[in-house]
Amino acid sequence: MASSDPQLETVRRAILELDPNGIRIGQVLRDTIDQLLDGVHTGRYKWDQLFKTEKTHAGTLVEINLQREFKFKDGALLDYSIKDIEADCKFSQSLYGWMIPPEAEDHLCLAVWASDEKSMWSAGLVRASKQHLSSGENRDRKRTLSQTGRGAITWLFENHPLPPNVFLRLAPEKVDHILDTTKSGQERVNRLFMQARELIISRAAVATAAQQDDFMKRVRENGGAREKLRRFGVVILGHEHRELARALKLAVPEKGEFVSVQLVRVPAESSRPAVIIEEERWAVALPGEPMMTAPKLPRAAP
Repeated sequence: MASSDPQLETVRRAILELDPNGIRIGQVLRDTIDQLLDGVHTGRYKWDQLFKTEKTHAGTLVEINLQREFKFKDGALLDYSIKDIEADCKFSQSLYGWMIPPEAEDHLCLAVWASDEKSMWSAGLVRASKQHLSSGENRDRKRTLSQTGRGAITWLFENHPLPPNVFLRLAPEKVDHILDTTKSGQERVNRLFMQARELIISRAAVATAAQQDDFMKRVRENGGAREKLRRFGVVILGHEHRELARALKLAVPEKGEFVSVQLVRVPAESSRPAVIIEEERWAVALPGEPMMTAPKLPRAAP
């Protein structure tokens, strides 16, 4: 339903034209959280490991990274000018936790929320009019949305899935096993692909496991995880193997993502989803099936 606020409706349409499915905003939020965690240098993988100052800085980074992604113009007073309409970008890791500054009063706000723990995000537009703001303010004269203001949000995307953080989908003991700093970066990457089989694994997760600037080298053939895990029956699919992933009914990796899976040879008469690699039929291993050396994947799906 169109908003009764013409400026809000104009901005809403402009953003949805740029990102009709929310994929770009979701990826910006994923990348911003990973940027803050800086796993390649710190080994951190969850929000509560950040320092207070880093959490405070998250809003600024979201504002900057959204502007870079969508090439919004600078506003004269507020963060953005979208279709010549001023809008302020507010981010909070707690829903409705946005702090509205006095200069944004009566203007539009792009309110963004993301939770890595819940693997969700939302983004909406609201006009920061007096009736939409709480009566109390902090020492910087910032105010939150009132109950009326919360109800006045026009959601662009509500409770959309955030690109996953694989470490938050694993049991804590598995994460501790993967990130054991007494082991080499290569061993930690090997453990990541062994422990997180059939889950989407991002480049950032690989970097966090490796904690080395050349982390992608730890995935490749010629000494990397792809070579070392084949003897356990495990292959690592990248975006170039999307058709193989679809055929095996696995999560499909996009660019910069991976899915590891244990394979077994199956006969031609098997009804299980299978693919032909090196002239043999391979299917996802079932619990209890014997381990066998996996084939070397083609550079691209046949």
